[in-house]
Amino acid sequence: YQDYKLYKCGVSHEMIFYDTIKGNNEKFKVGNLELSYYRENKGNREFINERSWEIPLGHWFLDKFNDDIVELGAVLPYYMNKSLVHKIIDPYDKCDLCLRVDGEEYDYTNQNVLSLSTLEHLGWDSGYDSIKDPQKAIRTLEKIVNNAKNYLLIWGIGQHPQLDKYIQKSVLPIKIMV
Repeated sequence: YQDYKLYKCGVSHEMIFYDTIKGNNEKFKVGNLELSYYRENKGNREFINERSWEIPLGHWFLDKFNDDIVELGAVLPYYMNKSLVHKIIDPYDKCDLCLRVDGEEYDYTNQNVLSLSTLEHLGWDSGYDSIKDPQKAIRTLEKIVNNAKNYLLIWGIGQHPQLDKYIQKSVLPIKIMV
């Protein structure tokens, strides 16, 4: 996983996961940013999986870019103690804040886009048995990168082989926001 560093921000789960499992550290670093791990347990063993660092990064993004935020995939509503006011794009989730539209169809122009472990699921069939449309995640990624004001996109490497290959060979403009 040495090839995966920090993509404008597409952060490899594996990059931070090792420190999470060790459990020795109360804080983690991404670039110059140092945050505390999320240690609550909401039933998904968040204290030892990728949510332990995704949630603090999501909080950081909401605090830094507190206007025109849209979340691709309903994640933060299940982990935030404060009330949320940002838009959430998720065609399936029943959260009241969700706009039930396809993430590929949404207009991200001048929006601050946050996505936590969602991008790699785009294009899969409903049972996650096979990828019906392998390019859907890539098209959505390109749309966000080319139109959003700022973005923090985190996805699991190895979950969507075509997305992984695309990122390795990509010439997308990568910016580190930290």
